[in-house]
Amino acid sequence: MAARETEVQQWLAAHCLPAAATDHDPTFFYDLTSTYVDGTTIPSAKPGDSRDHRPDRAQIVIGLLITATGYPVYWQVRPGNTPDVTTVQTIVTDLRKTLGIQRCIWVFDRGMVSAANLAAIKADHHTYLSAVDRDAMAGLSFWAKSWPETVPSEDWQTPVAQRGFVAYDQDATL
Repeated sequence: MAARETEVQQWLAAHCLPAAATDHDPTFFYDLTSTYVDGTTIPSAKPGDSRDHRPDRAQIVIGLLITATGYPVYWQVRPGNTPDVTTVQTIVTDLRKTLGIQRCIWVFDRGMVSAANLAAIKADHHTYLSAVDRDAMAGLSFWAKSWPETVPSEDWQTPVAQRGFVAYDQDATL
């Protein structure tokens, strides 16, 4: 299957994405997981962060992109020591080159957020929806433009609430 992976992904995209023109760009949900492996013949298995609580085993990381209706159209298997944030730019490029997707809406978790990733998504004419940690907000250029004043660290909740965001936990707002 690995030898025909791109062909399978192209077939899935052709059959799972809406064929008719729609009023909006296709939406994709992207996430990663890891799983441990037993044995020694999997070259990408490496020691890494174990999401399944098996730090004693080599890991692989699996990235999966699904449509808004739940169909998988793209995946990657990466070494177990691959940080989530390093996987986004490759997939942005692959969506265009391999699957022919020129514009889409990305939905992903805060583990994928970096200024470089968001810039790559924007440069490829896509849009995105994601959570952002409070500590990461300062490093994002769009945040500085939309929120020019300094938010006091002792009372950050008030100006955030004034803009319609709701505190989710101590680090996140919606």
